[in-house]
Amino acid sequence: MNGSSEFAEYVSYSDEELIRLIHGGDEQAFGCLCSRYIPVCRSLAGRYAGPAIEPEDLAQEGMLGLIEATRRFDPQKQVPFHLYSKRCIVSKMLSALGAMNASKRRANVGSLPLDEQEGLTAQSAPLPEEVLIENEEMRHRGREITSLLSAFENEALRLYLRGCSYAQIAAHFGIPQKSVDNALQRVRRKLRAVWTQFR
Repeated sequence: MNGSSEFAEYVSYSDEELIRLIHGGDEQAFGCLCSRYIPVCRSLAGRYAGPAIEPEDLAQEGMLGLIEATRRFDPQKQVPFHLYSKRCIVSKMLSALGAMNASKRRANVGSLPLDEQEGLTAQSAPLPEEVLIENEEMRHRGREITSLLSAFENEALRLYLRGCSYAQIAAHFGIPQKSVDNALQRVRRKLRAVWTQFR
């Protein structure tokens, strides 16, 4: 990454503006979006975690849900990204709970109504100094996320987020689909590592 001044412009963008840039192949926009949603995943993980899975592990699953939300989001459907992504994040968390045989826990967790926004926005207006600190942390997280990936991983992720299939990505690079799968698995592991660093 270049300096924080280059990344700073993204902090003021809306989620939908970031998604448009991401779908156009902008890696820095993706880093900014991920850093913005780390607190969201943390908040939701604290709500749904139980004896079968730790909040940190559940939050990592939520970050993977964010990747899918970023890839599949369609602005033409008139649903704000923060609501759509929340559903994807929670769905990924519930799938993880199900995989851990947490059926008793799942019985108490229903689907979120589309208009529920708790955990996505601040409960009260932040002080100016808090905004400055939060923006600097967001820039730092975004730089960490994008700089952690190799050039190949960044390009594979960029194509994936633009909606390309594994076969299309493999054809783009002239490599087997298994190599694409391995690259995106590494991306997921590195995103988990970023979560661990900033939890």
